[in-house]
Amino acid sequence: MPRVYTPKLELICRQCNNIFWRAPSLAAQGGKFCGHACYSAAKSNGRAVACVGCGITVSVSPSQSKIRKYCTAACRRANLKAKIICIVCGVKRAVTPTNIKEGARFCSWVCARKVLNKPRPTVICKECGKVCSVPPSRIKQGMKFCSQSCRSIYTIAHGQGKRTSIELILYAELDHFGIKYLPQHSIREAHTVPDAYIPTTRTVLYADGDYWHRLPKTAERDTRQNLKLAELGYTVHRFWEKDLRTKAREIITAVVG
Repeated sequence: MPRVYTPKLELICRQCNNIFWRAPSLAAQGGKFCGHACYSAAKSNGRAVACVGCGITVSVSPSQSKIRKYCTAACRRANLKAKIICIVCGVKRAVTPTNIKEGARFCSWVCARKVLNKPRPTVICKECGKVCSVPPSRIKQGMKFCSQSCRSIYTIAHGQGKRTSIELILYAELDHFGIKYLPQHSIREAHTVPDAYIPTTRTVLYADGDYWHRLPKTAERDTRQNLKLAELGYTVHRFWEKDLRTKAREIITAVVG
């Protein structure tokens, strides 16, 4: 079959306004420029766009001019949320569009109480018995403790936590000597839960893991607890995991006689 010749289409370059010809298939794909030089020149000739955040005019490519709203990513992040000025302290605070619709006027609940004069609801901590004020949202969530620390102590003291293997070794040795003790007994005035408490001698015993209790933060907390218990008249003994696993009876005998 003889080859069918398809005439080229006459087009006008959008950059230099010169006439050029392209095959119909190439023209259908978006023939706008006569060559790569004009395409690059058009690409580099950005269009001016005013930043909706700071108002600075920036040059962007034609394809980005319809969707670009901010001069930089930092400016976009800074203006994603609207800012209000607290009517009490004058502090600026970023809020969501929903907060704007709801009429947000304060930077915090503390400032809101000063104007609205609405006292925060209170709860009685199940661990320490302290009356503390909490946000209304926490009441709906069933908040029962004044702090995470009290929550943890209550959980441990009421047998909701798992007993570790070294704690079981400690209890077995105390049972061997016939010593009456209270496992995981909360001492509220010291804000701690020893692994075992001997009421007759006011002695508290801890079974400390070799890894966790050698960490600086944990070691500092243990020292603070020891000093507090000593001030309250308690005798404190801490046993390392390696000692409980190798010579438990020997070290406990030295303590309880």
